[in-house]
Amino acid sequence: MEQRTPTLRSVAWLWFGIAIVVLVVGFREAIFLTPADAAQGDVGRIFYYHVPIAMLSLLFPYLNFAASLAYLFWRSRDPLKALTADAFAVASAEVAVVYSSIVLLSGMLWGRVAWGIWWAWDGRLTSMLLLWLLYVSYLMLRRFSATGQGQTLAAVLSIFAAVDVPMVAHTTSRTRLWRRSQLRHG
Repeated sequence: MEQRTPTLRSVAWLWFGIAIVVLVVGFREAIFLTPADAAQGDVGRIFYYHVPIAMLSLLFPYLNFAASLAYLFWRSRDPLKALTADAFAVASAEVAVVYSSIVLLSGMLWGRVAWGIWWAWDGRLTSMLLLWLLYVSYLMLRRFSATGQGQTLAAVLSIFAAVDVPMVAHTTSRTRLWRRSQLRHG
């Protein structure tokens, strides 16, 4: 296995340091320097994290979908390419679960303060929960499949999970469709 050069290692640590500095500065700006929202007060600050993570949580299912399609295409043609695509699919599914979990938790924290309840069964929350459940199922299928077909079955499941992403995006962008639910709880 090829070893990393000292220059490459230095560049990697430099990028890591820059990323940490940007995160600390962004956190400071969002939490301490930005004035409270006129309508929501301090609880509105959660959207500085909730919204970008929600946007990114819809990217990783498509990466998983593309890698799963590549796996299905290459599994009998070129096993090495298939394994590479499969590894990328698993990594993107794991990140999708982490980001979706953060979105659900931060949305629940905001909902508790704004609506007075932890959960409302409106389209935005339910479609995101469905996406989270599909990717948890994806990872569990890969982990606990006894048939030896876990990779193939998970790749097929990712196709169904990718169908949920436009539904999440649609329900989130069409908030007027779900306004009745917000008014009922607000």
